[in-house]
Amino acid sequence: MVRLILQSLKRRKFQALANLVGIAAGVAVLMAVALFYTGVEQGVELGRQRLGADLLVIPNNAGLPPETALFTGVPANFYMPESLRDQVAALPGVKQVSAQFFTQTLDESCCSIGGPYRLIGFDPGSDWLVTALLGEERAGALGEREVVVGGSVAARAGQEIMILDEWFTVAQVLPPTGTGLDESILMPMAMAKALAKASPALQEIWQKEGAPDHLISALLVIAEGGVDLEALAAAVESLGRYRAVPTLSLFAALKEQFTFMVAVVFLCGL
Repeated sequence: MVRLILQSLKRRKFQALANLVGIAAGVAVLMAVALFYTGVEQGVELGRQRLGADLLVIPNNAGLPPETALFTGVPANFYMPESLRDQVAALPGVKQVSAQFFTQTLDESCCSIGGPYRLIGFDPGSDWLVTALLGEERAGALGEREVVVGGSVAARAGQEIMILDEWFTVAQVLPPTGTGLDESILMPMAMAKALAKASPALQEIWQKEGAPDHLISALLVIAEGGVDLEALAAAVESLGRYRAVPTLSLFAALKEQFTFMVAVVFLCGL
């Protein structure tokens, strides 16, 4: 019997080789899919834990989905009044609020790291996410000419980089967070606003939105324990043309999207 099988294989060498290659490729695809899915699950869970916020608030006219604002470093120039922070903080059930200001680097001579990257201005006094990643003392001591970069940004600690025609030192590279911080550059909000306000390339935005001094781009909200997040989101949205989304639903939606993609790839590999 064995001799018959060997003779059959000799007569059909090409077909046998093709079958072996096909089986090996299929196994490799399935293993890659399994590893990818495990990595995605771990990344989503890490992002959820490190974000710490219950709600993400952005303008209704942001022009991109909340999950894109949260999970990617896509440059985003959308704004709402800074006074909204105090309004949201005063709502029943709100424990803590932190604001962020978004602008961007440009893929031009004014910026030395390529790009464009999202530039995030944060408040060292209230931004628990950045403070947790940097350490409270380090976050509060960040110099006027120092920036922090996400792990996916092409820069290293101690490097001098140009941002919107101004030179800065990379004080620290963040560990992976599973959020848009991985592809962003961070600096204190006052400096981010000053840079954006002075940039000739961004003047059209300020003509439309007003001076950036009293603008913010997003709010991260921590709720009191036991609060109905959907009801709290509705209360935030009643304050004006804003969109408030429970972050847990964003992470769940992201995981569902990746699960669907993995299922498609898995079926193709069968």
